[in-house]
Amino acid sequence: MSSCKDIKLLAFDLDGTLVTDDKRLTERTRRALQAASDSGIETVIATGRPITAVPEEIKGQPCFRYAVSTDGARIEDLQSGKILHQAYIPQRLVRPIYEIFDHYDVVKEIYIDGTGYISEPQLENLRDYVPNQAVHDYVLRTRKVVPDIRALMDQDIEKAHALFKTEEDRRDAIRRFEETGEGLSLSDAFPINLEVSAPGVDKGAALKILGEMLGITTAQMMAFGDSTNDAAMLSAVGTSVCMANGNPKMKEQADIIAPSNEEDGVAQVIEKYVLGPDCQ
Repeated sequence: MSSCKDIKLLAFDLDGTLVTDDKRLTERTRRALQAASDSGIETVIATGRPITAVPEEIKGQPCFRYAVSTDGARIEDLQSGKILHQAYIPQRLVRPIYEIFDHYDVVKEIYIDGTGYISEPQLENLRDYVPNQAVHDYVLRTRKVVPDIRALMDQDIEKAHALFKTEEDRRDAIRRFEETGEGLSLSDAFPINLEVSAPGVDKGAALKILGEMLGITTAQMMAFGDSTNDAAMLSAVGTSVCMANGNPKMKEQADIIAPSNEEDGVAQVIEKYVLGPDCQ
């Protein structure tokens, strides 16, 4: 774990980490983020969401200059709107990915240039795949509905995503992807989803790229996460923080276990390990 005095950048997953279960940024957490930023530390969004699905309440905070989105496929300067880096799934692999998804009873999404798309017929039974009310409402609020996402597949894409009904089907899909030999990056944010990105794409790789742009090493970074799509990020940085509500495997590899996202866990860690008297 890096000394708190060496930390130059803080990176935050959103769901299950920075925001509460009902997707709110609390006032205590907002104050802690701003205090860290005011002390000269870069505070960075690092999310699996496409950038258009990050609420203005969050990306509009003055402390956030940069965002890593779609599991690392895109890095953006939020002030200028300039895309600093993008690593998309090449068009030749897009239809084969969805052909694998077609073997299962799933809801399929496609992410292109910062926007998530879903087919209109898939919305009818969305509740069967997303029982959590907050997540269900988030999908309805943030996706662009089109007649059929297949019409969008003849281009490079940021990410492919599916929601499965069973963990068994999800594991079998992972097997199929691994057997293709294409080296696609596979991750998940909760037990029944599967996120597919271009080879080598993850939040950790994106933070390294951003750090090189800013003159900050990964050893000088602290990252906060809760799910397996945060694994590469937590492994890449000098100080890793997993939330108490996080995946057990992520807790095993973390330097710090923070209180849960319902207990201002991010704020508590910043206050103690970044802004505390020993760090000044």
